[in-house]
Amino acid sequence: IESAVKDFLLVQQRNAVKNEAMSVPGAPRIPLSARQQLSEHPQSLPRYNEILIGLERARVQSERSFQSKTANQTMNAYPVAAKKVREGTRPDVLNVLIASPSDVSEEREAVVEAIHDWNAPHARPDTLNILLNPIRWETHSYPESGDRPQALLNRQIVELGDILIGIFGARIGTPTGAADSGSIEEIEQFRKAGKYVALYFSNAPVPRDADRQQLDALESYREARMRDTKYEMYSNAADLRRQVTQHLTGIATSVAKPLQIGMWRSSAPTMTVTTEQKSVAEVIRDEMKQAEAARLQAQVDRDEAARWTPVAAIESRVEGPEQVNNLILKSPMDFALSQVSLVSPSGAKVHDYDVHGEVFSKGFSVPITHASLTKIANNSPNYFNFSTFEGSIRYSVVRQKDAVQFSGELKFHAEMVIVNSTVWFRLSG
Repeated sequence: IESAVKDFLLVQQRNAVKNEAMSVPGAPRIPLSARQQLSEHPQSLPRYNEILIGLERARVQSERSFQSKTANQTMNAYPVAAKKVREGTRPDVLNVLIASPSDVSEEREAVVEAIHDWNAPHARPDTLNILLNPIRWETHSYPESGDRPQALLNRQIVELGDILIGIFGARIGTPTGAADSGSIEEIEQFRKAGKYVALYFSNAPVPRDADRQQLDALESYREARMRDTKYEMYSNAADLRRQVTQHLTGIATSVAKPLQIGMWRSSAPTMTVTTEQKSVAEVIRDEMKQAEAARLQAQVDRDEAARWTPVAAIESRVEGPEQVNNLILKSPMDFALSQVSLVSPSGAKVHDYDVHGEVFSKGFSVPITHASLTKIANNSPNYFNFSTFEGSIRYSVVRQKDAVQFSGELKFHAEMVIVNSTVWFRLSG
């Protein structure tokens, strides 16, 4: 915060010097005690958005004062130039479709509030210059007939979306005739079109009256998405709002940058009334954009770090007189294992494997011992009836570069095999 405030105060100071040289009132002078104030009273620092507003007011005041001195020369040119500036600095709009079943109405409102909170500081021309428009069936759909209800909604609102935020609680939704639910149909339509999809699943305690069939269908879909999607878990509406607000900058950047919109436009109209006036405006605009671009890049780097996932697989082979099973973890970046556990189908931890958390490498092989697997087999009816059973390996790792942590779970299928007249287990997963 201190670094950002110092950057913007420096811009104000330079603007004040230029205005003084031109005899134009502008940004206030910077007190010599500014550094001391930052050190002694951090709680009184102005908010980031308030700094932007103050700088914009100083810029407008400078331009108006200068225009009053050069009114005769610019009387005819200024309205046209001002119109071009307004057109060139208006934010580009990205439609955000909010998709969910009917049991998360409070969470839907929380996402809308998060979007509005994000728009306030990011729709400005000196920041991302992007405005996110929340799209919901409650506010954007209308009565129509002639097709499946979901097909009509797809035409009315889904096709308009640039980004989809999907929310799930304890239900997957009602089948549409083309998918397991309207939310799933909307998500898959976005995925098929190559559009951005952000999914959030609830990990709150399941209500006692929850529909078990709905829960099972939702869990199956979540497990299917584990193979190709980085999703997030939330505990309540407030937690979801906090997470969405935090993620929106990375999401908007990922969508807007390839489209060359917002702050990534190739060109934008500028004020060309006078050379002196342009230099004042450009100093503020260019230096603020540089500071904001650095801040946004840092946020993108943090978001990218959060999406880091090592590759996990199970290797099973005959080695001498034994059937050997190993958990294989790989990543282009060095990481360390912090925990590896064997988990039963019910989710209970059965066994912890020895790991060396202080050792960093780009790959690890963890032996899944026969003795540990026997603990699951001895309590599995399937094993005694069909010589097979299920389980999973739960693991936690930490990246050496920035201490980013990741936890995952890899399910496996085990079957009994005979090697050298001895019973062993062969894993696949």
